[in-house]
Amino acid sequence: MKRLLLLVDAAGDFPYPELQDRTPLSCARMSEATRFAEEGQVGRLRIKDTGPDASRALLAETLGYPSRTAKHLRWGPLGFLAKGEPWQAGRVAYLAHFIHLDVDGNHHPVSPSTEEEQAQLLVDLEKELQESLPEADARFLGLSPGRFVISMARVGNWLSASPVTYQYTGFLQRVDPVLRAVLEHLRFQLEFHPINELRLDLGEAPISSAWCWSGGHRIPEAPALQQTCSLFSPDPFVRGLAAHSGIPFHGMGDPYLEGDPLPLELLQNELREQEEVIIWIPAPFASERFQEPQEKVRRLDQMDYRLLSPIRKVLQEEDRVRFLLAAAGVRHRGRPERGSAPFVLWEPGSPTDTGFRWTEADGLEGSLGAPKWGAILETFRKSS
Repeated sequence: MKRLLLLVDAAGDFPYPELQDRTPLSCARMSEATRFAEEGQVGRLRIKDTGPDASRALLAETLGYPSRTAKHLRWGPLGFLAKGEPWQAGRVAYLAHFIHLDVDGNHHPVSPSTEEEQAQLLVDLEKELQESLPEADARFLGLSPGRFVISMARVGNWLSASPVTYQYTGFLQRVDPVLRAVLEHLRFQLEFHPINELRLDLGEAPISSAWCWSGGHRIPEAPALQQTCSLFSPDPFVRGLAAHSGIPFHGMGDPYLEGDPLPLELLQNELREQEEVIIWIPAPFASERFQEPQEKVRRLDQMDYRLLSPIRKVLQEEDRVRFLLAAAGVRHRGRPERGSAPFVLWEPGSPTDTGFRWTEADGLEGSLGAPKWGAILETFRKSS
């Protein structure tokens, strides 16, 4: 039996007062996800360790990385692989994001207006840093709007990861002195850069500096896969992970935006050629466009229509395909049970939990209980 796995990052979100203390997932109609839940079996995923990389750690574990290794994968080095750049020993790389620093000292993620504008900004910053701080040998590699990789010569004891809380005012005191010097130089350069004059003229928040996390100086060896598989995602880091793991990768559109995100013919071909196809979707607010709770609800419904509806068509046309839908990226506050998020296991002719939805509350009552990710995968990959 072939298998199709869909991981949706951050679908297990916070409850919001604007939504009467419910989560966006519990408020969204999600008609296709509900149909899968009614026709399949429902459970809740238990994750002990959470954080900004929890969802991609689940993906890495799905690709065979031990859970301990998957939790500590550093996405800075993998960003180089995502752009087709070979990783260089003796260097360290951090995933970075441009930020605006407000009058209260809080950090807010911001992005240049276009990819071309960001590319030029990174060229300018890299050139100035090479002149003002040559010992760091800093290089910048753009990934997506607002996001880029900072790579530097490895000197001394490097901090392998740093907290990801944009409001954390002590951030710079917790990083390596050389990285701190790079970020302080960036802040000075950006203060007088023409891009901020233009942003202020347009009424936009200026770019103050950059925030870094998920850094490292090596990439763990990729495990041998137990099955043939391929990956679909709009996320550049998933591309890097696929390149490192030596598996086929297919880019796709953002399912929260207009257009057809997934080429159905390509998906069908991959299901016929591979034992397993994995789709990883970033959070609805990853683009920073959809921050309001009501907008998150609307975008989840957009994803349901643009992605789950085509997937259902493929499942109807293909014989004997098992489907797993999981809400990856778990957050704690206000959840029905700490560290849990819903998943649905769907298979033609299998027992069903009729009446359930793909929500946090229904996941608590489903027949599949609350297994860890490894146990879910074992059930998903069981012999037919």
